[in-house]
Amino acid sequence: MLISRIIPTPAHVSIPKFDEKQCIQLFHHYADTDAPDLISPEGTRQFFEDLGVSIEDSLIFAIAWRMQISIMGYITKEEWIQGMKSLQADSIEKLRERNDEFQKVLTDPEQFSKMYKYTFNYAKNKDQKCMEVETASVLWAMLLGNQYPIVQEFVTFLQERKPVKVINRDQWNSFLAFSASDLSAYDESSAWPVLFDEFVEWKHDNK
Repeated sequence: MLISRIIPTPAHVSIPKFDEKQCIQLFHHYADTDAPDLISPEGTRQFFEDLGVSIEDSLIFAIAWRMQISIMGYITKEEWIQGMKSLQADSIEKLRERNDEFQKVLTDPEQFSKMYKYTFNYAKNKDQKCMEVETASVLWAMLLGNQYPIVQEFVTFLQERKPVKVINRDQWNSFLAFSASDLSAYDESSAWPVLFDEFVEWKHDNK
């Protein structure tokens, strides 16, 4: 083509590639000295701080989801390498350049839904099938609280009535759609979890 003849591509110009050795060196910077193949909560906190992300920011879940980290607060060496490779990032600087992508996870409905469902396994105790109510309440406030006013009411209901001790997967997954629903048209005969029926009844009784 004419343009390629006028402006030839310099032979010495190359696209930066993922450097696995550099990636592993960065992993060991955060890894636990007593467990060199694992980043513990302290190292994970430092990792997010170096990214400029507070551990109280919901962005940490977007990053964890993109890296496919399995346990909150911990990152295995395998997860680190595979996650960083998928992002083509072998440095903190390159990860920061992905910030817009991480932010989009929180605003794109399809990506957010996938991340939200992923968070159940990520945040719950690995020895249990369900999530503690206290943990779920904190996560709902972080992930949904700013967008849906009903979240705080639901958390208050759980604290006052104490209808359950844990939140199961179905309740967790369903709550995303429930929090955005119009409760004035709530139908108890629909397929919502019974816990939501109890909340709506409690809400009506407290008007």
